[in-house]
Amino acid sequence: MATLPLVVAVTRWIPVAMLGGFFAALVMDLPMSRLEEGTTPSLVAAGVLYDRPPATLQGRQARAVHYTAGILAGVVYAVVALLLDTLLPPVATFAEIPLVPHLLAGLVTGLFLYGFFALYVLPRFGGGKRAVAPTVRRSWALSVAVYVLSLWAFVPLFSLLLA
Repeated sequence: MATLPLVVAVTRWIPVAMLGGFFAALVMDLPMSRLEEGTTPSLVAAGVLYDRPPATLQGRQARAVHYTAGILAGVVYAVVALLLDTLLPPVATFAEIPLVPHLLAGLVTGLFLYGFFALYVLPRFGGGKRAVAPTVRRSWALSVAVYVLSLWAFVPLFSLLLA
């Protein structure tokens, strides 16, 4: 990315990361649908955005928030990766993606996703789910790990496919 002009890097990598974020959210559905309290984060987040109790929401509303969050997390990843790429010396690249900024940006994005929900959203808006908060946090941590692993795979893949 550092070898590309900033405008080209931004206009190319942000869409690639958004696409990667969407597909990572799709993959993230697998553990979320199988874990106890796995779907709680998307329901609670949807409850905040729709200003309604999570129990009154339809599944499509929670999924819409979930996939939108996946795409926006892709943007967070891209911005962090672009910033790190300007700060860190180039080491190795794959599919024109500097590996160290790519890996670190994934970690930062994962920590942000986990921390924002587990430490801010759930305690404030979780309602009855606060009673099972440790289970919700464990399920969320595993789901976020799957998201980050998927993001690490999809961003280079889409970079190659869209080059």
